[in-house]
Amino acid sequence: MYLIRHLAIAAALVLASASVPAQDIIKASPEHNKLLTETAHLRLIEGWLEPGAHQALHEHTPYIVYILEGGSLEVRYKDGKVKKLEGVAGQSFGEDADPPHETWNVGKTKVRWLLIETKTGPKK
Repeated sequence: MYLIRHLAIAAALVLASASVPAQDIIKASPEHNKLLTETAHLRLIEGWLEPGAHQALHEHTPYIVYILEGGSLEVRYKDGKVKKLEGVAGQSFGEDADPPHETWNVGKTKVRWLLIETKTGPKK
């Protein structure tokens, strides 16, 4: 009984200390993302962040972003890496995938974008 109780406590501590897995951007931050349309393989998402706001931990399959309203963003990766972005309206960029990260609006203006993302594909 003593051993079972200690194993149960140890298992609970391991589970409690496990990192939260990254998830889909809409599930992670529905208050900052809206699904506009989707097909069997792609989806179009409108995203936005007010100054000081952030999107919870999420990751991406291959994607393209088109900036609607520019501003200053900071992408904070789960591994500790930080990427600063100065988005300008009309700018676009893409990646084959993006590992788990949070996105923060570190500027003074609302930032808004369109995200075209594959429903399947490699994740980093």
